[in-house]
Amino acid sequence: MPEKKRPGIVITAVEPNSIAGEIGLEPGDRLITINGRVPRDVLDYQSLADGEDIEVVIERDGESTCVEIEKDEGDSLGLSFGDVVFDGVRQCKNRCVFCFIHQNPKGMRKSVWVRDDDYRLSFLEGHFITLTNLSDEEWKRISDERMSPMRVSVHATDPDVRRRMLKHPDAGNVMDHLQRLFDAGISVHTQIVLCPGWNDGEILERTVHELAEHHPNVISVAVVPVGLTGYRKNLPDLVPVSPELARETIRVVGKWQRAFKFRLGTRFVFLADEFWLKAGMAFPKYTEYEDFPALEDGVGLCRLWDHQWRLARRKLPESLPAPHRVTAVTGELAEPVLRKTVDGLNLVEGLKVELLPVRNDFFGGGITVTGLLTGSDVIRAVKDTNIGDALILPDVMTRQGVFLDDVTLDEVEEAAGAPVLSVETSPAGLINAIFG
Repeated sequence: MPEKKRPGIVITAVEPNSIAGEIGLEPGDRLITINGRVPRDVLDYQSLADGEDIEVVIERDGESTCVEIEKDEGDSLGLSFGDVVFDGVRQCKNRCVFCFIHQNPKGMRKSVWVRDDDYRLSFLEGHFITLTNLSDEEWKRISDERMSPMRVSVHATDPDVRRRMLKHPDAGNVMDHLQRLFDAGISVHTQIVLCPGWNDGEILERTVHELAEHHPNVISVAVVPVGLTGYRKNLPDLVPVSPELARETIRVVGKWQRAFKFRLGTRFVFLADEFWLKAGMAFPKYTEYEDFPALEDGVGLCRLWDHQWRLARRKLPESLPAPHRVTAVTGELAEPVLRKTVDGLNLVEGLKVELLPVRNDFFGGGITVTGLLTGSDVIRAVKDTNIGDALILPDVMTRQGVFLDDVTLDEVEEAAGAPVLSVETSPAGLINAIFG
């Protein structure tokens, strides 16, 4: 018989000198209610805890205690939690033809299998949602609490095409759903996963231009190429974006951008970095990404990295007091971008940085992005390799020290025979790891 889930929300941190600290709350305590209500998520918690003279019920070691707190309105309690959603993540009800989770091999960490389509995660953490699973109560809450901006996966505005791609009967009503958000004062960032033969060509043009008609309610459109692993047995036939299609997409989107810039004051539609890397073409200028509205979709990351590197390299020392040798890991796709940074670092006398581009054997197919590398891929790559003083990994590869394939940083460190440093995925993160 499965273990019954304990009530309450686990407190993971208590801010020093906070109200919660003063009344003796500790990490590991469980928040049961605030003013008699059970918070569904961090938004509920913030709303309930915001008022004056609140009453909280806390559980510690199986014993519940009611605490009355007198405070000024707006004063924070100083509590942190492990998740932003407390009552369970809303699951995706679609069966998208390009769904990456359906292409996962066995042996992945548990969190990878969560197919979230949760409006709260869209607002709070920038996850994309499809708007096909919202209840009337949830629509009302989005409106009442002005959860703006949201991030919406559109893929196609043509109703039939979107229904075929998402395999959900309500998928064709996306423009009606978007209008419902606009009427409530909610703006959106949107994305299109480009699947050759499904939503490219005229369908892509229609989608982008229909969304542009709703600017500024639609703030931006990000176009990303479909990601295909080597595990697509019994899944719909899809082909990757070819270098030729990447170049053609860059050409037509560039034309649209120029027209939108003149008409709307923004380029509006932006292509993921993968298009430029696949095409073998130079990235747009830094200013052409405007305020980088779609970094989460891999749009502009390489240009931003280059910009940050140009600023950071000015502060590098001319030499090191003692020789230092490290190895930096990257995915195959980002190798050209990282190569320029590594070459610059190696101008520092006494420093040797080896760049280790790692092939993704775990997923197979055409997966080349750094964030999808696994621990087993890294272990294979470092075998019989002279790592030097440390192995540097970008933090996009792990969550809480665990790779997608459930391999830990400690296991990689043992295989590498050298300290492993998981660093912020930025030039500053790399530089700090090297120079301390």
